[in-house]
Amino acid sequence: MQTATPLRSGGRIRTLPSMVFERLRETAERRNPATKPTRPTVRPAHSVAPASRTRTLRVALALGTLYLVWGSTYLAAEFVLPAIPPFLIAGLRFSLCGALLYPVIRAMGAVRPTRAHWITAGASGLLMILGGNALVFVAQQRITSSLAALLVATVPLFMALFGWIAGMRGRPLRVELALLALGLVGLGIILRPSQTADNPAAPGGALLVLFAAACWAIGSLVARTREAHPSPMLFAAMQMVAAGPVLLGIATLTGETDRIVFDALTPAALGAFGYLTLFGSFAGFCVYVWLVRNAEPVAATSYAYVNPVVAIALGSAILDEPIPPGMIAGGALVLTSVALLLTGFGRGKSQPTPAPRRAGSPAIQPTSARNATAP
Repeated sequence: MQTATPLRSGGRIRTLPSMVFERLRETAERRNPATKPTRPTVRPAHSVAPASRTRTLRVALALGTLYLVWGSTYLAAEFVLPAIPPFLIAGLRFSLCGALLYPVIRAMGAVRPTRAHWITAGASGLLMILGGNALVFVAQQRITSSLAALLVATVPLFMALFGWIAGMRGRPLRVELALLALGLVGLGIILRPSQTADNPAAPGGALLVLFAAACWAIGSLVARTREAHPSPMLFAAMQMVAAGPVLLGIATLTGETDRIVFDALTPAALGAFGYLTLFGSFAGFCVYVWLVRNAEPVAATSYAYVNPVVAIALGSAILDEPIPPGMIAGGALVLTSVALLLTGFGRGKSQPTPAPRRAGSPAIQPTSARNATAP
């Protein structure tokens, strides 16, 4: 009896029966490709690690930039407000940014907005830029930048509350209600009379900031409707284009154009205005949109509880703003409540907490960044 003759192929010993079996298998695979096993593509570890490290570094740099830029807008406002009234500041900033950003995004291929898109952008833009951003500047004429930044951090709390009332979020869990209550306790500590006794105008300014935060939250919910433009960057530019001229009109009607203090237009004031326009509204916004698309939602919205810390540190170091113990204690409660609410504390992994959106000043925005107008 003759045995199968072994053959060498590619350094491997193959017998005649094994060669016949392989030929039969190849024939079957040609007739029925679905039976052909697919081999998973294994990417070498050395090609994955550098890309991952580069991406992590970029996200870290973007977050650091966002924290510093948006956290410092409150300080910059303190240099501009003595020279230019608040509505005029906001009107000039957002009119300039909208006029620059809108044609650029359209030229990049964004779909032409419809009438419904403009109505939604106008409504949300007025609520967020006029009711939110501009009123915060008005309030900063009465309160410190540190207190303003701390109170603006309540936007996620208003977002959650109004979202539940409007039926845009599920029924709140007990832990979420407890976090809202914790935030309210912190506000009570911050706004108690003993904390504002040295400044009679402080309570009114603080309440104005809280009203601005509520306007911001409502405008953010409006921007989440189906009538909003699908391009987040174009939608933000539309908000600026719609709200900027209205702000300039209000500034004119209220006589702010006649109240410009030209003697106070120092190089520091002009530099701060340029910083607010180019970095706060334009560059900061672009960085945020990149983060929304390349980082986890929790990371992208983390500025909500980091910016107040930056603003308080800058206000204390540069402007010598006092930081009462009550502000520290109450602020810690508010920021803890916001951080836990944004990170979905108490919810299972199957029930992620949607990230709030942003569109005009230090506030919060959702993952889509649809209503993201810079501070």
